[in-house]
Amino acid sequence: VVHSTFDRSRMNISSSTSQSQKKRSHKALPPLFWYMEMGDWVKATERAKRHPREVKTWATLKTKSQEDAKVSGTKRLALHHACFKLRSTQPRDDLAEDPFVVVCRFILLLVNLYPEAAGTRESRHGCLPLHLASFASCAPRPK
Repeated sequence: VVHSTFDRSRMNISSSTSQSQKKRSHKALPPLFWYMEMGDWVKATERAKRHPREVKTWATLKTKSQEDAKVSGTKRLALHHACFKLRSTQPRDDLAEDPFVVVCRFILLLVNLYPEAAGTRESRHGCLPLHLASFASCAPRPK
């Protein structure tokens, strides 16, 4: 199993950020996670099929809590992250298919590639992927 680190704060790159800083941020995260973070589910699907090892890679995503702005690292597999990203899917007029359905198909692919991930807990709250998907399904969807 491979471990990687990703700093979510680097995703909000300002226009003054140098190209070398952008490249370091990109390299800190496996490409599969990068595509999920960007919401590019087509590329994420292609990547998972071509590089199934990344599906088994633990990535550390650094997040800030809203209460005290404390930065912490959460270790997740690709399945956890895809289930977590369900809550941020938004309907788009330029797509023929609902993005929520696209992400769900991607989640099924991840389960087929690495079924053991479904029974593995992430480090922040000890959630299974099912918990993250359930929370996302209960959250109000952006319009």
